[in-house]
Amino acid sequence: TYQVKETAEDWDGFKNLMANSNIADKDLVLRVLSMYSDPDQREKEIKNMAKVYLEIADQILPKLRRSIMTVNVDNIGYSDEEITNIFNTKPDSLKPEELLYAATLTNDNKQKLNVYNKFMEIYPNDWRGPNNAGAMNVLLGNIDKAKELFDKAKQKDENNIIIENNFGVVDLLQGNMEKAEEHFVAASGAGDEVNYNMGILKVKQGDYNSAITYFGNSCSFDAALAKLLNQDYDGSIKTIDCSSNKDEAMMFYLKAVNGARKADTEIMYNSLRLALEKDASLNKLAKSDMEFSKYFNDDTFKSIVK
Repeated sequence: TYQVKETAEDWDGFKNLMANSNIADKDLVLRVLSMYSDPDQREKEIKNMAKVYLEIADQILPKLRRSIMTVNVDNIGYSDEEITNIFNTKPDSLKPEELLYAATLTNDNKQKLNVYNKFMEIYPNDWRGPNNAGAMNVLLGNIDKAKELFDKAKQKDENNIIIENNFGVVDLLQGNMEKAEEHFVAASGAGDEVNYNMGILKVKQGDYNSAITYFGNSCSFDAALAKLLNQDYDGSIKTIDCSSNKDEAMMFYLKAVNGARKADTEIMYNSLRLALEKDASLNKLAKSDMEFSKYFNDDTFKSIVK
C-alpha cells in the first residue's frame, strides 16, 4: 500500500535560498516575508514584483520542487518452524541470514555449532561461519579449535574488528593478558562486548577502577564482582539486584560475600541460605571460604552451611 499527500509550501526553505541568492531585489522579497504570514498574501505580493518574480521562478523555485517517497515493505519470510524444517531437510536452500537465524532457534550450543558448521559448508567464503563456530567452541571449552576457526575467519575478512575481539577472548582465557589487551584495543568500536571483555581483563589485572568503567551500567556478575573487589559493597549489591540473573545461586553467593564484608549479617545469611538452596554444591565452598571466617563458629552460619 502507499499514500500520496501534499506538503505545505516550504517558506522557510524559500527564505533561506533568497537570503543566499544573488537576486538584486532580494531584500524586498525578504521584507514581504516578514510583513505577511498568510501564504496567499505572500505569493500575491511577490508576483506583483514582475521582474523579480521571473528571477525567482528561474533560480529559486526549481530548488524547492522535490518529492519525498517513503515505502513501507513487509518482507514475509519463513516461520521459525519452517526454517528449522528446511535446515533439517535442505539447508542449502536457505539464504545466509536465514541459516544464521536458524542457530538462534535453539539454546543448545552443540546444535548451534552444527548450524554454523553447515553454514561453512554452504557459504565457505563468508567470515561469519568460522567466526560463529569459533564462538561456540569457546563456550564449549574447545579453545584451540576456536582459535583455529578465528584464524579462518580472519583470512576471509582480515580487518574485521569482531574477529579481533574474539582473538582477545581466546588470549584472555589462555592467560595471555598483554596479547588479549592488544586485540581488545584493536577491536575498539566492535560494540559493548569489547568494553565488557576489557572489564574482565582489568579485573584479572587488579585494576578494579578501570574494570568498573569498562563495565559501565552492566548488571552482571563480573560488574558486581569488580565493585566488591573495589570495596563498593552497596554498589555491588545494587548491580546484583538489577541483573536479569539475580536469582542464580552464584549471584546470591556474591551478595552473601558483600554482606559479610560490610558486616550485614541479615544480607549475608539470607543470601547464603538462598545460594545453597539453589546449588547445594556451594556448601563445600562456603565452609572454607575465608570471606566467612569470622562466622565459622556462629550457630546461624552452621545451621545454613552443613
